[in-house]
Amino acid sequence: MRARLALLLMAGSLIFSSDAVAAELEELYRSSRMMAMGGTAVALAENEDALWLNPAGLADVTRSRFQPVSVEVHAGAQLIDEYLAGNLNLNTSDITGTLNYLMGKKITARAQGTSTFVSNSWGLGILADQQVGLMLNNPVMPSVDYLYKTTYGIQAGGAFSLLGRSRRGSRTRLARDIRIGGSIKYLYRRGGQMAIPTDELFDITQESLLAMPGATGSLVAFDLGAQGVMPISKTLLVHGGLVYTNLGGPGFSVDGPDPLTGNLAAGVAFRTWVKQISMSLAMEMRHLLADADWRKKTHVGLGIDLPSGMGFWFGLNQTQLTYGAGVDFWLARLSVSSYGVDLGGYAFENTERRWVLRADVKLNF
Repeated sequence: MRARLALLLMAGSLIFSSDAVAAELEELYRSSRMMAMGGTAVALAENEDALWLNPAGLADVTRSRFQPVSVEVHAGAQLIDEYLAGNLNLNTSDITGTLNYLMGKKITARAQGTSTFVSNSWGLGILADQQVGLMLNNPVMPSVDYLYKTTYGIQAGGAFSLLGRSRRGSRTRLARDIRIGGSIKYLYRRGGQMAIPTDELFDITQESLLAMPGATGSLVAFDLGAQGVMPISKTLLVHGGLVYTNLGGPGFSVDGPDPLTGNLAAGVAFRTWVKQISMSLAMEMRHLLADADWRKKTHVGLGIDLPSGMGFWFGLNQTQLTYGAGVDFWLARLSVSSYGVDLGGYAFENTERRWVLRADVKLNF
């Protein structure tokens, strides 16, 4: 019975999984567009995304915008491949065969939902994020890297322009500007990364499984950011951005939940217009204070946005290719993107490809 329960634990993780490799550089908020553009966001963050990515971008908001529902689902490429191949119906009577089948596979997924309201240089939002994951290692002495992490939060922020500039239509953003912003967040988190060693793998009970993620802890943190805009010509702008997110104590109020690490990021972007087609080229360094390979901190992105509401995005996230597309309707926006991540301690050491599907419902006032 216990062996069957252990196998069901792994099978259930295949449905709602996210990789449990500790060397991945964590991002609390990842939008489909951000990841399709190589993970770049600091210099060009605006509208509702600015609240989560760089609060200085809220100074560019001059009218009310309510996004009641925004849902993203991230799934690892191996999860999609195994599902399409019909291989997720695991045989609970053949434990050895199932363990061999799962060995070395990265079966991953993540679900995130937000609701955001922005208006006249300030914003308020709530966030719910669920990550779970499974990876089986070492054929001789198998162990399971298991991730189950739930995060809920509320965030409020505001910004102002040092030069008194505000946006009045797409072309007047050519005026130079310097923006300063900040936000405060209150988070609840339960769970994190856990290792299940061989001697415990077949002794898991329902009670120990439910207790594994531990207690829920709370945390207050701050984001501080700045943006600058400099016109080079009538149709060319240079944007710069600097932000420190998750400023404050990394630990939660109880032991157990994974800490929230600070993230210092800086970037520059060039934006131009050709016959009402907007094109942006962004370069960014994230997690500047983290002890990690500099290539894992490097992000490059290209975005092409058409007046019809279509957008096409490309880039390099760390060392991995990214791409995606989106379409903006009157009350909704849909996008899909694919990005790669480096999960090892060094670039190219342990890579994974993920797909993102995002749907937004939005109201402009």
